[in-house]
Amino acid sequence: MSCFPDDEYSAVFEIGTRTAYSGGVVMVANPSSLPAHSILPEPRLLFQGSRTDTHPLRGLSQYGPYSADLGLPGMVRLAYLAPAGYMRKLDDIGV
Repeated sequence: MSCFPDDEYSAVFEIGTRTAYSGGVVMVANPSSLPAHSILPEPRLLFQGSRTDTHPLRGLSQYGPYSADLGLPGMVRLAYLAPAGYMRKLDDIGV
């Protein structure tokens, strides 16, 4: 079982006199008035192999980063600067 949410949501909820549908459609009681806001669907994020997902962590864990196909280094290097008295603490964090 995945710990990430599903791609699609089907929630319907009431906001005052408005009924909002999570798919991005907002209906108002007075059709001639414009809504104060609108609900946009989650964007499809692009991952390795041109695969997409709406959840960034789920997409990274299932497909890998988009940059994996670009020939970039697979390891991230980290440099840090700190006063001498704190360098030992940073070294002890471990990666």
